[in-house]
Amino acid sequence: MFFHALALSHYLTVDEVLSAANSLLTTMIKELIEYKSGLETSGDLDPNILNEINKVFKDEIENNPIISLGLEKIKLVNKSISSSSVKLPRTTFLRNNNKYTDFWNIGSILTKYIMDELNLILRKRGCSQAKNFPSVSSGIKAVVITRGMQQYLVDNGFSFTDREIIWPDNSTTYCLSLNNRAIDSFYCISDKDTLFKCQIGESNPFKLDIVDMGKDIEVNIHFFFKANL
Repeated sequence: MFFHALALSHYLTVDEVLSAANSLLTTMIKELIEYKSGLETSGDLDPNILNEINKVFKDEIENNPIISLGLEKIKLVNKSISSSSVKLPRTTFLRNNNKYTDFWNIGSILTKYIMDELNLILRKRGCSQAKNFPSVSSGIKAVVITRGMQQYLVDNGFSFTDREIIWPDNSTTYCLSLNNRAIDSFYCISDKDTLFKCQIGESNPFKLDIVDMGKDIEVNIHFFFKANL
């Protein structure tokens, strides 16, 4: 009888088990919160992230025939730089975070910059007289046009796809349509055009760098090409 009572004394009560489990869970949650906080403020950054963002920018330039064409023939100047920046949570850049990020919000900065520069070219060089639009595509490598002008051309024998203008003789040319101009106009780009001025000494049209700010990482984008007006 004595030995049976002694053996029973080694078993925990239900309340003691629940208390121990609750204490363990509380400790685990606290440690996880501290670990998460440490990652958010000082976790190791993935060294390949900058390469991934660079690829987003290079793909954007390569997929825009006007930019690719414009960068083939440039005007070199002593200074031609424009900079932008964006902040993202540190967790976006962590090493081995098993999280895919397409960096669209950063790539969109380049898209907007390109559109702004092409708008400047259209404003300074464009023609607002629809009747002066060329009837054939000979010598024209690309066309920048406003929506209103595009509609006029549709009414006069031209047609359009998402990326091209189709002339009455069925020849095609890359076409970029802009819709934020008060005055409708167009500009036809030839291989003789010098669309951009670029900074001497820069081998690439842009450069990226990052600044570690703890919980946030600031990505700075420097563009070394501007509209040649």
